Order: sequence, then C-alpha cells, then structure tokens
Amino acid sequence: MTKEDYYKALKSRDSRFDGVFFNCVRTTGIYCRPICPTHVPKIENCTFISTAAEAEKLGYRPCLRCRPELAPLARLAENSPAHMLCRQIEDTLLTDEALGQAAKRYGLSERHLRRQFIDTYGVEPKQYLTTRRLLFAKQLLQDTALPIIDVAYSAGFTSPQRLTINMREAYGFTPQRFRKEKIYPKPKYITLRADYRPPFGWNTLLEILQKRATPLESVENGSYSRIVGGKTIIVSNDATRNRLAIQLPVELSRQSHAIVRIVRRLFDLDSNPLGIQNALGADPFMAKLIDKYPGIRVPGAWNNFELLGRPLLCIG
Repeated sequence: MTKEDYYKALKSRDSRFDGVFFNCVRTTGIYCRPICPTHVPKIENCTFISTAAEAEKLGYRPCLRCRPELAPLARLAENSPAHMLCRQIEDTLLTDEALGQAAKRYGLSERHLRRQFIDTYGVEPKQYLTTRRLLFAKQLLQDTALPIIDVAYSAGFTSPQRLTINMREAYGFTPQRFRKEKIYPKPKYITLRADYRPPFGWNTLLEILQKRATPLESVENGSYSRIVGGKTIIVSNDATRNRLAIQLPVELSRQSHAIVRIVRRLFDLDSNPLGIQNALGADPFMAKLIDKYPGIRVPGAWNNFELLGRPLLCIG
C-alpha cells in the first residue's frame, strides 16, 4: 500500500484496516487507529506505521478516544523466531519469563534474536514488550476501578513504581494522574473490551460452541459463560460497537490479560474479514457460503486439551 492508499482507508474509517496500521499525527504527537472518530489530519501530517511499539519509539502517545490498545492484532502466519516471540509477548506479556529465557527457547542467543526482531518489527523486543504492558495497563486504568497495584501486576510490571516510571516516560503522565487522582472503591467485577473487525458471525460461533461445550462452559441468553478457577466469566457481544464485553470477578484480575487473549483466540477476533473474503470469494461455492454466513470465523478452544477433545465430542 502507498501512503495515498493508507490515507484513503483513514478518510473512510474502514474498519477492515483496524489494527493493520496506525496513524501518527505530527501536529498532535498522538497515534490513532484508522477508525478514530476525530478529525482526519492532512496527509502531510500523517505517518503510517504497522505497530504501536513503532509509534511509541518515535515518541507518539496513544489516542484516548480510539484507544490503540484495543485494536485487533494483525495475524502472524510466519513461524520465524521473531514472529514466535511476538506471539509469546502478545499472549503472556512475559510475566513468568525473561527475554533471555525466551531466546533460549528458540535456540538463539539473546543478541541474535534481538537483531531478528528489530529487522522484522523495527523495534527491540524490550520496547515491544514494554509497549504491550503499558497499553494493557492503560486499558485496566481506563475501563476498571482496580487498585493501581493490581493494575501493575496484572500488566506484567514488577511493582507499581515500575509502572509509574514507564508510564511517565512514555505518556507524560502517571497512573494516578490518568485517573485524575480519584479514589475508586474496589469492585466485585471488572469488564474488559475485546474489539474486532466487522462483520462478525457471533450467533454462528455460539451455536458451534454450544454443540461442543465442555462441563466448564455454557451458552445461554446470547452469551458465553466459562468457569475459571471456580469463578464464572461471561462474554457478550456489543454488535453496534464491534466489540465483546468480558466480565470477570475481581479475584481473576491478575489473570485478566491471559483471559482476554484466550477469548480473542476462542472467537477468532483477530481475523480480517477482508482477507477471508478475498481468499474464499473467488470460488463460486464458497462465495455463496460467505454471503450466507457473513463474518464467519474459526472457533478456538479455551486450551489445547479441550481443542483435542472436541473432535471426540463431535464423534460422540
């Protein structure tokens, strides 16, 4: 895509490009999703990049309206060590593993893996990891009333002080200032967003999951429920805003990032319907199915064990 192509998608606020690229606005120092509802800047003031980490490396701050931390991710089909490390960061925030340990997993030295990562994503793994941690912390600060200490640990930081230092350096404000220094009571539940690119076949996915449900999950009243650690999370669809709402008890807040990532895989939220249409629409038979089931996705499973067990449930 040329810069003019990116700008055309930006002007039309085409949701199919949400998460595919971000727009850095030189005059404001802010980077946005292509669906941002704010005024579209002049093309000469726009710099289009592929990841939030690249934007933050250049000194841009995330938009508080369109919220880049909620954008669907670009699908990573490649299996190079750099791509696998990126997926690991997205899934776990490396809360239980250092970058050096991750490098050994892929049979590379930390220096070699860092060089590959920079060649692929334009930033060092540490910068990418810090950006993902900060963006998830920002989501928790903006969408929940969790205490800042819980926000810090849930986002993979070793202490609230480390969160404060990194947020001040990257965004120019502290977690306390972000919440305008208000004191929130500790909630019983928190609700997190998981955005997707429309169209999205929610009801079709629920029908598939209901037929293959394990004793720990259920589908009723248009929502999906799952028991995690003896607690129930509920996932519902907000079709008007192209997002899922994930409600979980506050006791599971330290697992909130992992739960959001699992839900994204379970409902295939990072799929791009434009890519699906282009790949399958050329076949006349598949084109009819796409028209009949708009927004079709490939349902996942909560974990690999259940993924292996679902074929047995279907046979039974």
